[in-house]
Amino acid sequence: MNAKVQIDTVKVVRISKVARLKNVLKRWRQNYRSRLELQTLNHYELKDIGVSRAEALEEAKKPFWRG
Repeated sequence: MNAKVQIDTVKVVRISKVARLKNVLKRWRQNYRSRLELQTLNHYELKDIGVSRAEALEEAKKPFWRG
């Protein structure tokens, strides 16, 4: 492998790692926001999505990094 190919490969690996990190951070932010929103839903809204109050509270207790 010549030096140019090696440098390009390193750049692709770095970009790939950055892209994966961005995706993880986006997922964590979505988890955080959706769990906050879940806590604010009333009985009828929870019933509409098929979730009990107990299930909603249990989900809301999870840390954002857990799926």
